[in-house]
Amino acid sequence: MSASGPDRGEPDEFALTADERRQVERSIERESVWHLIWLGLAITFVAGIGLWFAKWDAATFDRFDSVDGRTIAVPYECNAPVRVHVDERADRVVVRLETRTPANNQDCANSVCVHLDAPLGDRPVIDERTGSTARRGFDDFCGEP
Repeated sequence: MSASGPDRGEPDEFALTADERRQVERSIERESVWHLIWLGLAITFVAGIGLWFAKWDAATFDRFDSVDGRTIAVPYECNAPVRVHVDERADRVVVRLETRTPANNQDCANSVCVHLDAPLGDRPVIDERTGSTARRGFDDFCGEP
């Protein structure tokens, strides 16, 4: 029994020319790139679905500020998406903040502007979650120093 193939000087039927080898390598590279793109899209999709269905948590605040009497600034946790619900009454303004957990736990604060239908006047601003009256005095008015 005799051996055949490249070791015996005979042509190997599976051998590739340099051009064919480069073409196969480029094809593999393109396929790898597409796999990475699809993987990235899948991860983005799953993360997006998670954010879409993420639970909004009630946030608390203990202070606010107002420059013009029709707009109040309420602080909330840094880097957190925020929703604001306002219930304006003749004798008070009740504010409910809802946030999602921030991506990082930085110790900082932002503020959200709440535009009132009527001037604030002497009405207290109440945190709906705690029922506490917020005190006036907040250094950062709607993200502006």
